[in-house]
Amino acid sequence: MTMRSARDHWVRELKTALVGRLAGRAMTTRTTGLDGLAKNLLQRISGGPVPHDTELDHPDEWDRPID
Repeated sequence: MTMRSARDHWVRELKTALVGRLAGRAMTTRTTGLDGLAKNLLQRISGGPVPHDTELDHPDEWDRPID
């Protein structure tokens, strides 16, 4: 079993919390504020924009409001 210092444990917990918040911001449809910053950061890390995937498009009838 690996022995970690309290500081090392605290740093790992902090990184986990930051990545969790970053992932939550990246999954929104908003592109401004912290959400946009998170998306830009992930785009730079991943190596560029992700190409559009037509298999993920949904039919136009899904965009109609529910009566």
